[in-house]
Amino acid sequence: MDSRADESGTPRGPSQVDQPSRATLSDVDIRAALAARPRRPADHAQERRALAELLVELTRDPQTMLQRLAEAALHLCRADSAGLSLLDGEVFRWEAVAGVHASSRHRTIPRAASPCGVCVDEGATQLMRLPDRRFPAVAAEPRFVEILLVPVYRDGQAVGTLWIVAHTEERRFDGEDESVLRTLADLAAAALQRWSVYEAAVAANRRKDEFLAMLGHELRNPMAAILTATAVLEKIAAVPERGVEQAFEVLRQQTRHLSRMVDDLNDLSRITQGKLDVRLQTIPLLAAVSDAVSVTRPRMDRRGQHLRVDIPDEPLEVRADQVRLTQLLANLLDNAAKYTPDGGDIRLTVSREDAHARVSVRDNGIGIAGDKLHDIFTLFTQVRPPGGYSEGLGLGLALVERLVALHGGVVTASSDGPGKGSEFTVRLPVETVNDSRLVA
Repeated sequence: MDSRADESGTPRGPSQVDQPSRATLSDVDIRAALAARPRRPADHAQERRALAELLVELTRDPQTMLQRLAEAALHLCRADSAGLSLLDGEVFRWEAVAGVHASSRHRTIPRAASPCGVCVDEGATQLMRLPDRRFPAVAAEPRFVEILLVPVYRDGQAVGTLWIVAHTEERRFDGEDESVLRTLADLAAAALQRWSVYEAAVAANRRKDEFLAMLGHELRNPMAAILTATAVLEKIAAVPERGVEQAFEVLRQQTRHLSRMVDDLNDLSRITQGKLDVRLQTIPLLAAVSDAVSVTRPRMDRRGQHLRVDIPDEPLEVRADQVRLTQLLANLLDNAAKYTPDGGDIRLTVSREDAHARVSVRDNGIGIAGDKLHDIFTLFTQVRPPGGYSEGLGLGLALVERLVALHGGVVTASSDGPGKGSEFTVRLPVETVNDSRLVA
């Protein structure tokens, strides 16, 4: 008995249902019914609303949008189940599922065992009746009575299918349903493309972090050897000649500079990976300020720069890691010295603003253009002097911002423009001194 369906999609006999192993693709294929069946009226208003919502979701999160898209297909086509299946090697993964079989999301079916394989291989719409007769892998309760599938493309290649299912004899799909699915499949392609771009960016960022970690690690050992060798040579040359003394000074300066860059690379890598150890405790803010000034003043002295430090009469305590707080303040002072000409002025001011301690570093250096202020703390960003070269890798301010955030504070930058200097301000919560300490 021939069980192939007629144009309406009604089977001619039950033999293939009773004997699934004998079914062929032609036994379940009823694509001709799409043209033969009356086409239901389109609901353009509803479709426009759904598409507008999907486009908004596409800009927010393309991966979440795929699930919203399956739900839209279910609603617009009045289906019982709907989903998006994507090729993952040699299997189809149900990336998004809505309706009766929503709990089957992330299920996988071998490519050759799925109706989606036919749709992708042919690159054409498929309409099947009781597909489990040919594809036992889709056997389920409730049963797939009809399934309509359209291919989804990415970069010109079919990579999956968008499908809707009827679990009863009453619902039969037609040309309007195919039209809706094709429109939604185009949106799915856009979401997949955007998602692939996002994943590529994430992977590139991860590789960058791994490179920074490796670079910092690889540079640390030769740097330590250079510093040790320099110290040994200084001891050997107890009374060095003028030229040798100058060479030692160059070695000292440049190795300190390289050492700072290596340390910044390592710290940024650890922060990015969530591995930087910050040990917070109550400390006098002025202790960290004093240490930062001691570290950076020699560089300023060599360039004839004038550093003025203004501190308040009242003691200010903050909850911080003193080493890291000193580091971020020293980075701000170093930054000011780098962009201030020889003989320039730098001013460090400590004050209290309500419940915050305020530390500002102001200089009369090259300044910052207004359109550069918003990304001055971005990794690898530098302000280059007109016609000049700026030393360093653009790590210092990015590290400052991250260290300040780890201390529960904020850092801001301001400038009146090029040639008019700049100011960097750090605000940290002040530790409250309890009554017993005041009495004591």
